[in-house]
Amino acid sequence: MNALAATVAVVMLAAAPSASGGVSPAPAISPPPVTESSAEHRGPPVIVVVAPPVPDRAVTEALSRFRGEAVSVGFEVTIVDGSATSTPAAQMESAARAASAVATVAFVSGGDPRALDVWFTDRATGKTMLGHVSAENEGSDRASAVLAVRAVDFLRARMFDFLVARPPSVNNAAVAPSAGGVGTGGASPTPPEAPSTIASTPPSASVTDIFPAHRFGVAVGAGVLRSVQGLGTTILPVLRGAYRLARWSSLQVTVGGLGSRSRAEAMGGSASVAEDVGMADWVVTWGHARVRPRLSVGAGIHDLRVEGAASAPYTTSTKRRLFLATALSAGFSVMLGQRLSLIADGGASLLFPEPQVLIAGLDAGHTGRPSLFSIVMMEACF
Repeated sequence: MNALAATVAVVMLAAAPSASGGVSPAPAISPPPVTESSAEHRGPPVIVVVAPPVPDRAVTEALSRFRGEAVSVGFEVTIVDGSATSTPAAQMESAARAASAVATVAFVSGGDPRALDVWFTDRATGKTMLGHVSAENEGSDRASAVLAVRAVDFLRARMFDFLVARPPSVNNAAVAPSAGGVGTGGASPTPPEAPSTIASTPPSASVTDIFPAHRFGVAVGAGVLRSVQGLGTTILPVLRGAYRLARWSSLQVTVGGLGSRSRAEAMGGSASVAEDVGMADWVVTWGHARVRPRLSVGAGIHDLRVEGAASAPYTTSTKRRLFLATALSAGFSVMLGQRLSLIADGGASLLFPEPQVLIAGLDAGHTGRPSLFSIVMMEACF
């Protein structure tokens, strides 16, 4: 009998939940207590970084700086090697799924040692932000360090936005993922410290650009030449090549020709006028936004060809002459993508000497001072 009682007692104690004092046994359907192993399984939130297949000095230093700052506020940073055959967005998506990341980062080097593209994606919202940092005015010995600092500044601002926009539970996990206090003693967790490294630094727009600035550009479009003194309007295709000297300055060469002809008439006949142009310009661009104002000044050659159609007793003749041209224009560019932009310019030009069309000795028209022009082009950068 005593042995049976002892056995029953052991079974009752084994079935009873762990409790202190004289708490009565709880029903068997009560939820299991939180253990240390289940708390450790949650772990810190993960940020995946996609690095170029062959990182340069700037990327290597940026990776080191970013890892240190992210880890210091409770994130786990995983670095994966990128691929030259896949887009950054595709690589970020694949790496994020594999690591269950809350955010992804990609460093993309376009071959320019003084420029770097930085991508940041918030996985919760699906929003991707692209920044372009450059060190064009820095010496080769300092360019990589300056690029690394500016890249991390961009990411710090994005992480600031990320922490502000996340629910408190995610922020607490990011700031103090290893907070203790879970155990049999019932002690409450230590309150997490504020993420001073990130939250104290506001987003900085002065070192970022929406889309990268590449050195070379090729553009095609259409131009309109308008005389205000009788020669009419000419529409012609236009081709342009550009070379960027700095973020705000570039040189461009524009040629246009094989367009429509304007017509001039006077007593005794008429004339068909064709115009071709070739200009070299210095261009100044302002700002880092999607729409950027621009101003250009340049000089070049204006080719004027006149084919006459005379009435008797006059004879038909054809004349061609080159004129020196100067031009001043203003406009804007709209960034449509990383390498594509829409450019619109309008301005005035002066020709020396001023072209004049004579029919039977009578003035049938001249270009005027100034003559007007406008250009709309699509430019691809590389």
